[in-house]
Amino acid sequence: MNAILLVGHGSRDPEGNRELLEFAQAVADRVPDMCVETCFLELTRPSIAEGVQACVEQGATRVVLVPIILFAAGHAKIDIPMAIDRAKAKYPQVEFVYGRPIGVHEKIVSILQSRLKEARPVAVPAGMDSAVEASAEVTDEETAVLVLGRGSSDPDANSDFFKITRMLWEKLPYTWVESSFIGVTQPSFPDGLERCLRLGAKKIIVLPYFLFTGVLIKRIGEMTEEFAESHPALQVEMGGYFGFHPQLVELVLERANEGLVGKVMVIAITASSVWRRRSTTIITTTMITITDMTTIITITIMIITTMTTMHMDTIIIMRNTHMITTTSMSMYMRTAMMTMIMNTTTIMHIRRLW
Repeated sequence: MNAILLVGHGSRDPEGNRELLEFAQAVADRVPDMCVETCFLELTRPSIAEGVQACVEQGATRVVLVPIILFAAGHAKIDIPMAIDRAKAKYPQVEFVYGRPIGVHEKIVSILQSRLKEARPVAVPAGMDSAVEASAEVTDEETAVLVLGRGSSDPDANSDFFKITRMLWEKLPYTWVESSFIGVTQPSFPDGLERCLRLGAKKIIVLPYFLFTGVLIKRIGEMTEEFAESHPALQVEMGGYFGFHPQLVELVLERANEGLVGKVMVIAITASSVWRRRSTTIITTTMITITDMTTIITITIMIITTMTTMHMDTIIIMRNTHMITTTSMSMYMRTAMMTMIMNTTTIMHIRRLW
């Protein structure tokens, strides 16, 4: 029997945890013939180990763990794979598949668009009789959307957030769609608001990039109200977080189905520009999902050939097949190749061969 284990982050706010459980029920209602369980990474229970146990006790022979996490950062890259390894050791008779986090997807852009349409004024600007009158006074060309993320210490997660913001801008009539973070990294929320002001926006729509409510969502609401009160001549609106949007349910089921049908995730890390200063190399990452092994091999050969010609470094990681092929080229075309069969679904450290 197949089982889907939804892995949430966990919140200090019980309301946020309840929303995730309600969302999980909405997912389960879409697949009534399948076992769907929920667990949390931290701050509350059940834990991942307890979630796995619940699936196994119901007779699951294959468990797909789907992170209910916006981007692949530390939890998705380290904590969940480690929990999967422990589960494999404890239940060798069960197959465990690691699904992708929510990530960059057109459905997410669509959700943001719908939440943007639902945005409501935080405060009526001075001199206006109503929010309707205030809205009529500002054109799209004078409007800025400020997308507000959680912030991460992982540069991949932060860059994906900026990509989503750009994708959203492509579909909107507004002049500006800016990015900011509530913590961990820059630009901060106050910096983002200040930037919108300096750009000349007469209306700012704050759009939280969060799945469910919690401590931070409530803090964002308070900070937005304070900003609106201190800028009475400016129209400030705030949209809602993702919540129980039907397209979010569809996307989570899509991620689960990728694991159930046996798709292989390939992460290609290629040095788009190699800059060495004190042994520092700048790299970019690209993620693709494909099913055909012939296609995987073909793409691998193409990347290695291209990087060899361009004097760059290539690392190909095939997660679900537990195989790594690393090719490292120096400026003098010295080439070393290494193939290792790994027992883990993630690579903690990779040393270059020179």
